Order: sequence, then structure tokens, then C-alpha cells
Amino acid sequence: MTAARRRQLERNIAVYYILRILAKRLVWPILTIFLVRNKLSPAEIGTVYAAATMVGLILEVPSGAIADRIGRRSAMALNFLGGAVSMFLFTIGDSFGVFLAAQILYHAAGSLMTGTHEAFLYETLHELGRTTELNRITGRALFYSQVSTGILFVAVPIIATYALRLPFALNIIVFFIASALAWTLTEPKRATSIASTEIGRDFLGFRAFLTNRSLLTIGLAFAAMNGINGILEDFRQIWLDVAHIDLAFFGFVY
Repeated sequence: MTAARRRQLERNIAVYYILRILAKRLVWPILTIFLVRNKLSPAEIGTVYAAATMVGLILEVPSGAIADRIGRRSAMALNFLGGAVSMFLFTIGDSFGVFLAAQILYHAAGSLMTGTHEAFLYETLHELGRTTELNRITGRALFYSQVSTGILFVAVPIIATYALRLPFALNIIVFFIASALAWTLTEPKRATSIASTEIGRDFLGFRAFLTNRSLLTIGLAFAAMNGINGILEDFRQIWLDVAHIDLAFFGFVY
């Protein structure tokens, strides 16, 4: 490996930390209240969340195969770009249909990120001969991400009290920056050959998923539990509003 190649791969690690921080959807603590104040009914809000979750679940299988084909870097960059467009739709939207499309797009784009960033980091470390550092770097990235998320989740509802759409506009900028950064990454060599795996012979990945009973059962069970938990989290904002807790304090609850 040349010295230049090593520097590029080591830069991947530094950028990975930044991307983990920028990957968070800043508007999460206010999203449900945003929909309420834009005159969506509880049924419409539930439909927005349920439809997007279902689309995200369905796309998890082919998106992984697509990420393997087009490269980790491209998949991550497209994820952030899709997130930026989603936030743009929320910013300009004023109807159920637009908000539904925005939420579905966010989950569809997000499916490109699931598992991809971990694979990207592993393959970077594998090429550098530093795979023993995987847990340490992953843990550090998670720590940075959680700390920054806590700070931002407190700040965002406060910002929203002055302009409810402003956090969405800010999130557009954040996701665009993240997408641009992702494009500057260096694609590491694959640790294994895709062509030699089952998914390499099944482009969309559905056959491998649907014919593996254990994988299918675990996947559906996890999706159901995650969906229920997500809906409870999302509708908590309505409970806080009914309890007359000021929007500025929502972030402290999260």
C-alpha cells in the first residue's frame, strides 16, 4: 500500500466520526407537533409514520444489495442527499400528501445507510490492517453521535419556538454537507468478493431473505417491535402538548 493510499484510508476514519454526528435527523423532537400544527389528524399522522416505516422495511433488503453494488461511499452520499430532499419537502409542505412523500423518502434513503456505514468502516480498517480497533472506533463514534444528539435535541425545540420550519431548513444544510463529505471518502477494498456470495447472485436480495426462515422471522419480529416503539416515541410529543408542556422543553424530555 502506498503512503498516499494509507493517508486516504486514515482520513476515512476521521470523516466517519463527522458523518455519524451529521447523520441524525435534527427535527425528530418536534416532527409530530409540526404535523399537528399543520392540521394533520391523528389518523393522517399515523399513516405518515406507518407507511414510511413499511417502505423502509421493504427497502432494507434490496438497499443492502444495491449498496454492495454501487459502493459504500455512493450509498452513504445518496442517503444524505435523500435526507436533504426530504427535509426540503417538509420545509415547503403544507398538506398530508407532501408530508407523506417527505417521510417515505427519508426512510427510503435511510435504508441505504443501514449497515453500510459499519461495513465501510470495517473494510477501511481491514485494508489498513487495523480490524482489532473496530470496537474502539465504533464505540467512540457512537459516543460522539449520542453527545451531539443530546445537545441538538435540546436546542432544536427552542429554535422551533421562534420558527417551526427553521429546524427543517437547517437540517437541509446539515444533510447536504454530510452528502458532500461522503463523496470525498475513499472506497476501501472489499473484504470479501460479492460475486462469491449468495447476494451476489441475487441482485435485489429478496430470494436470500425470503428463503431463509430464521432471517425472515427475526427480521419481521424486529420490524414489528421497532415500529411499535417508534410510534410510541413519535406520539409522545402529542401527550406533552396535551399536558401543556412548552415546546421549548421537548428536547429535555428526549
